[in-house]
Amino acid sequence: MEEVEVTPMEEVEVLGVVRHSFERDLDDCSGRENVNHELSPECTASTSGRERINSSNWTSDNEAASGRDESSRMHSFRKRAGKDDAVSPKKDRVDLGRSFQMAVSVHDWALAESLITLADPPRLNDGLCIALDSIWFLSTTQELAAATRLIESLILAGAHDFTRAALRTSFLASCVSACRSRTMSLADTVTVMAQRLGERLQECNGDEILKAEAAAKVQRFTEWALKCIGSHSREAGAHPGSSGDIGMTIIHSSAVESRLQLMAFNRFLELAGSRLTKKDYTEAFDAACFPLTLFSSAIDPGWATGIAASAMQGLLGLLVEGGADNVNQCFLEAARFGSTELVRILLQIAQRDGVELDVDLALGFASHYCKIGTMECLVEDGKADSFLGPLMRAAERGCMEVRAFN
Repeated sequence: MEEVEVTPMEEVEVLGVVRHSFERDLDDCSGRENVNHELSPECTASTSGRERINSSNWTSDNEAASGRDESSRMHSFRKRAGKDDAVSPKKDRVDLGRSFQMAVSVHDWALAESLITLADPPRLNDGLCIALDSIWFLSTTQELAAATRLIESLILAGAHDFTRAALRTSFLASCVSACRSRTMSLADTVTVMAQRLGERLQECNGDEILKAEAAAKVQRFTEWALKCIGSHSREAGAHPGSSGDIGMTIIHSSAVESRLQLMAFNRFLELAGSRLTKKDYTEAFDAACFPLTLFSSAIDPGWATGIAASAMQGLLGLLVEGGADNVNQCFLEAARFGSTELVRILLQIAQRDGVELDVDLALGFASHYCKIGTMECLVEDGKADSFLGPLMRAAERGCMEVRAFN
């Protein structure tokens, strides 16, 4: 996989695609199907009212997987830090960003904290994102304490873009959880998601150029997320050819590790407080669900009730507690695309938190697109009992499997 660098501007745009992707099959007012599956121009640009961050020189986590000698780079920066040399300010910021994200990747928390005092506000916001992303790879209580201390230090120093950090890490956490669902290579994962994204956009009417731009942005951000996963997996102690190598499989997580990771995320939410709005929680919920609809064909049956999904269940639950109000919308989207395990998770969250879900409409979506496994889940776990609509849809489309199911 080639090096992938995603700027803050691209993150905002890609997460705009995520937010609007769920509106393609639903009418905003009534919740009915959008028969035309129209792709609006909003799918390729963010319409968020928050401040856009200018292009930053803090690099994404894939730099840690670039093959450079990380220890020598960090040693070099230690020697140069605080000295007045002839290097341009821009290069200083690049080196600072790389040194920070490398330090986080190898869990050199002390070095990462020492670099905070050298960062300007945009770099502090990037640092908050990088530090928060690292929590999904924590494995010990010592790492939990160090990571949360780093996040606290960044916020005390002036990092304030909690919205971007929450959206980005929710997307990443979803990719991490899905990758841990089975033994698969990152290269295969990228291929699966690209194929699913292409299929999804082809079902939408609209300008082909806009659809191509939307696909490119989402794929670029997805490749960044998977690069980040590979980097942290390798730095966790794997070696080339092992189960943590970037071209091999993803490291797995225990129930204890999932609890630690959720504790770190919950601490971030506590620190953010009222600076994260209900809208932010809703958009983060979208961002977390989106990859799982693309990963659906690569996720093992039963994943939703296993350890691999525990962090995802906890993440979505915390977002609902924070005010996310789009559980039903994401539930219908998951049913429509046959993401059975996501449907199962959302059913569990709805039951626990008293969220109302339109199970019968979801069954209609699943039957319309012949998602048999999802239909079974909706009937068995969701207690769907309205079969006339699905039967009529099956007759219209000539789907023998659905007619047999009914």
